[in-house]
Amino acid sequence: MEVQQPPRSSPWPDLDRLIVSSRPARDYELMFALELAALAGRRVLDCPGGASSFAAEAADAGADVSAVDPLYVLSADELRRRLASDVELAFGVHDERPEIDSDWLAEQKERWRVAGERFFADYRPDGRTRRYQPAVLPDLPFADAEFDVALVSHLLFTYDAVDPDAGLRELLRVVRPGGTIRIHPLVASDGVPYPVERVLAWLEGDGHRGEVVEVPYGKARGVGRSLIVTRGAATR
Repeated sequence: MEVQQPPRSSPWPDLDRLIVSSRPARDYELMFALELAALAGRRVLDCPGGASSFAAEAADAGADVSAVDPLYVLSADELRRRLASDVELAFGVHDERPEIDSDWLAEQKERWRVAGERFFADYRPDGRTRRYQPAVLPDLPFADAEFDVALVSHLLFTYDAVDPDAGLRELLRVVRPGGTIRIHPLVASDGVPYPVERVLAWLEGDGHRGEVVEVPYGKARGVGRSLIVTRGAATR
């Protein structure tokens, strides 16, 4: 999920800039320094999920996955139309940057197309599955300590739609002690690095552990870092 106007039917009018993306699960492995196979038997949150194929692929690998996104109020047809428009917008921005290889862009666009098809083969917005739920930080419809792993792509430190501290505290609530929250990237949408040191300080003060790690995803664009937070015994 990145930036743009949401549909009028969204129950979250404060999120006034959303773009639907459709990253494949392999991108998640690279962004979050994890292996899909290692998620088997674990409860996983994808927040926000967009039209990524991660939830479907992780479920196939044996994970119990819930993806949330405010745009899951849409039907499959509505979301498909939205994705087609937003992918053109997202890649059009990259097309204007001469330092980004055009062949790489074409390959990425095709990977997103394939991942989007996998998502729509799995998407059920009518309540028949809990895998895709309309929700957004910092108000998630889950019990305390419900997840082993939470993954946050292109939201908390990138756009101002959600307060980073409030969002992270809500993630700490729904992740079990010893579980992890993985966040990528650590830069704002304009490329300015987010002051993660401040976040690391309050995490440590609250009894949690945070670590910034280098990841292979996005290095060419200066966003090759992610934050891995391990929840402590209690949240405050």
